[in-house]
Amino acid sequence: MSVFTGLFLGLDVVLVVAGVWGCCVRGGRARVDHVMLFSLGFTLYWILPVAAGLTGIYRDQSWMSLWYGLFDAIGARRLAEYFGVCAASYVAFVAGSLVAPAFLAPPRRPAGWGFDRRLGVLFLLPLLAAASIFAYEVRAELFHGYAGIDENFGFRGSFTAASLFLLALAFVDTAKRHDRLGPGATMRALVVTPCFGAYFVFALLVLSMGGRLYFMTSLLMLLAYATVFIAPVRLATFGGSLAGIAALSGVIGLFRLGAGASTAAVLINLLSEFFFTSFSLLNYLSAHQLAAVHAPVFLASDFTNLVPLFLFPQKAALAIPPEARGYQVFSPFGALNSFFSFQINFGVIGTLVVLFALGAWLSALRVNAQSALARVVYVMVSGWLTFSFFRDPFSISVVKNIFEFSIVVPTLLVVGLYVLTLAGRPARAESLA
Repeated sequence: MSVFTGLFLGLDVVLVVAGVWGCCVRGGRARVDHVMLFSLGFTLYWILPVAAGLTGIYRDQSWMSLWYGLFDAIGARRLAEYFGVCAASYVAFVAGSLVAPAFLAPPRRPAGWGFDRRLGVLFLLPLLAAASIFAYEVRAELFHGYAGIDENFGFRGSFTAASLFLLALAFVDTAKRHDRLGPGATMRALVVTPCFGAYFVFALLVLSMGGRLYFMTSLLMLLAYATVFIAPVRLATFGGSLAGIAALSGVIGLFRLGAGASTAAVLINLLSEFFFTSFSLLNYLSAHQLAAVHAPVFLASDFTNLVPLFLFPQKAALAIPPEARGYQVFSPFGALNSFFSFQINFGVIGTLVVLFALGAWLSALRVNAQSALARVVYVMVSGWLTFSFFRDPFSISVVKNIFEFSIVVPTLLVVGLYVLTLAGRPARAESLA
């Protein structure tokens, strides 16, 4: 390890510790906000695997031979550049998060978009029906982890999407319930609801098919809502919660692979997630130069996937794969490190601008806590920052999970409930006449 590599790696560690402590910890209590969740993903997917490679951990293991073959092809100068770009990227995100609130006007009570949350049953029932149909279609794959699943994705995508619709509806219902109960509301009173009950039934079924990170992400979203909009938790409680989620994730990972559980096996399963996601990162660092700016043509083409197939049957032809522009996508285990995605879409400078804007936007949502919709969008988008944002292709993390299911779907639900509430008012008034 060169001196500059060590210096920039140390800088990354110091920045994360300072960012989390300065933004998320007050008076011995922690707030699991967007800075905290971004910091976790940043550390686990951008810093940990490359830093661990510098120590030579698991180098003598056969399952790591391919990984180290790529890692050893990266020069010391490129590693120093990488850790330097990581440091700048983290600073950009935190700076946006800190600067935005200073320029925002004092929050006001939002006008309009009030709705009767009880009307949510009109969305809940058809969503339950759809999720049940998809569950029936994938019944042969339930409780088999990855072992019993063939390569044809089939109805699994639709089943997962139905569960995410239920999650969005559950958070909309919880946020509106929070408005009614006021500042004294407890998290238990907000989440012990039919909507969250329905979500967790189907979330556990998705989990049984190998959807571990979707389930873990929903737990992080709940933790974010509880600590940001209810009350921060003590550091010991926060540490225990994260350790419990990590241990649960490792055990679930072993179950879906059909392997036995032990402390060593859980640890290796957790570390393998971050190592194997970094294949695309290592290949990119060894084969390509870091560019200053790129136009996000790949991300723009991914948004065409939001158009329904029956409206635009040729939409697949508009998707531009990175290989079409000379990039080699090496991800033998399916995950795609987001550093690769950021560089080919935005370049170094573009990445800094985008991360600054993302941090600023999330801070603006958090400040606007009077709005139920703002709270829902905030916790859902923030929840994806730890896992999906750092380990899925942008077509999934940004387009589907963040834009579609965390912004568009909650907005449509709130607008739909608002319209139904307005439509029901004349009928109620007439019945009282």
